[in-house]
Amino acid sequence: LVDLRVAIVFTLAFSLIVLYLSMGNASLAAYGVLGSLAGALIVGRGERLNAFLWAGVVIALVNFLVIIAFWAPFAGGATAAPMQMLVVAVLNGGISASIALIGYFVLGNIFDVTTPLQLTELSRPTHPLLRQLLLKASGTYHHTIIVSNMAERAAAAIGADALLVRVGAYYHDI
Repeated sequence: LVDLRVAIVFTLAFSLIVLYLSMGNASLAAYGVLGSLAGALIVGRGERLNAFLWAGVVIALVNFLVIIAFWAPFAGGATAAPMQMLVVAVLNGGISASIALIGYFVLGNIFDVTTPLQLTELSRPTHPLLRQLLLKASGTYHHTIIVSNMAERAAAAIGADALLVRVGAYYHDI
């Protein structure tokens, strides 16, 4: 919701808290930090809904690998344990992605943060306001598209939020 660096810092801080509360259980801390980092890296800025789905899949895979890495050296030939671990990892990945998506929308609304998903919704050509602009003032609509393309490239060149600039340009004449 805010920034990838902030997510990494919070993840590392959370893992230290987990490490402390679990009385030095490194496997639990590794499980939490590696899955969380993988999810944060996949979601990125959260510009697409499918990023949350892929984050859940990657979290499940990373969690399963962490469980296997800590469990395999001590395996006594049990065959049911890896399947149970896989189920737990998949559930954790799905629940994590779901909570992240819900939190993304709820916290974005509570703190009045305009999210990339909201900007993407505003930028779709079938949005009622843009549709009216196209139907009632097609020259202005064409001008808006050209301005948005130029503004987006300029924003990207200076490191500004290109999507925000594009959407702002779409609505600048309205």
